[in-house]
Amino acid sequence: MKAKGRKEEFRVVVYPRSLTDYGYVRVSRGFVYGHGEEAQRRWERDMQERCEEIASQIRRHADNVASVQIEYDQEDVCSYCGSKWTEDSDTYNGGCCAQDEEHAPSETETA
Repeated sequence: MKAKGRKEEFRVVVYPRSLTDYGYVRVSRGFVYGHGEEAQRRWERDMQERCEEIASQIRRHADNVASVQIEYDQEDVCSYCGSKWTEDSDTYNGGCCAQDEEHAPSETETA
């Protein structure tokens, strides 16, 4: 029979307001940042700064806080084509693209 275990590792998670949410209006990220790799890097940098600002404000104004950490999910992808990383190895993604296949470890390297 299934039972609930002990509750541990309590945490308070704070989600930042979107950089494109101005309170009275929301716009798309592409409208503000544009599209492409450079736009993505700018957005990531700005979100990191916003989270650091919020963390600083929490440390300054909240009692009983042991620590404030900025966490995010980041999926592993192929450095050549951007496909989701599916292998346990750090060097080969099962041949997801021609460059990945070219840089695959040989049989002698894996043995």
